[in-house]
Amino acid sequence: MKKINAKAFGLTFFLMVLILHPGFHIWTILHPSSYELMVRTFFPGFVVEITPFDYSIGMLVYSSLIKACVFGGVNYIGALLYNSLTKRVR
Repeated sequence: MKKINAKAFGLTFFLMVLILHPGFHIWTILHPSSYELMVRTFFPGFVVEITPFDYSIGMLVYSSLIKACVFGGVNYIGALLYNSLTKRVR
């Protein structure tokens, strides 16, 4: 089995989240009612209420960076784990 480049794998997810996550915040700013409707449709029983805190630029920047770091780190660790486990199978 081929090894996964763990650094590239983690950075790919880091960049995906960093680029796509602000789109959801922009959606909540422009059309909060449609965002709430979609969440209620796909997650029945989950109650979402958009507050002024969700509109702040600080929330957008910090939450995007934190989520990007977490997703990038988790995928980096997952790729390292995959590489170490496939090495043992050979």
